[in-house]
Amino acid sequence: SISQKGYSMIVEGYFDTIMSHQFGFDNTVSPLGTALTIEQLKKIKRLANKILLVFDGDSAGISAAKRTLELIFSEAMIAKVLMLPTGEDPDSFFRKYGSSEMIKYMRQSKKPIEFILSLYPKDIIEGVKCTLSMISLCPDLLMRDKSIKELSEVSKLDELTLRQELVNLAKKNAKLMKRHEKKESLQNVTQINNFIDSNK
Repeated sequence: SISQKGYSMIVEGYFDTIMSHQFGFDNTVSPLGTALTIEQLKKIKRLANKILLVFDGDSAGISAAKRTLELIFSEAMIAKVLMLPTGEDPDSFFRKYGSSEMIKYMRQSKKPIEFILSLYPKDIIEGVKCTLSMISLCPDLLMRDKSIKELSEVSKLDELTLRQELVNLAKKNAKLMKRHEKKESLQNVTQINNFIDSNK
């Protein structure tokens, strides 16, 4: 069904998945009680490159959406985010309102950049930094380029400035990665030396 519809609908819980299927959304999947993994996402990607996230509108749902979007960008997939009203999850929403209302509500789904920036209404700079961090994970240069242009349009910030900030972020991440690798290497050497000493 995911292949036929051209996208998957990702929800958070077991009952959310069951209820979604009962109401005709048989392209719905969920990680079943755990955070979505990159391995699960790769399997979904084989069926369709587009995703609709349908999460609870509380702080936990927002955090889950942000984490999932990072994975989605790292796989260069296309996504939209639909946060349900506070106190609702897909299970309760379908029970109360049915599939026709869900279809109508889906029109309120947001693109990732619009969604992230909406979380920072009083601090656009922090929202932009968070969005750039997400974009930096994308390995597809064309998708990254399109995302930067979209971020510039939505945030009203200069595109060249955003591109330079993305370059700076990439350099910073590269330095952190080198430090981490160096630290791991030193730890491995220490462990080997300790092992040798203990066996003398």
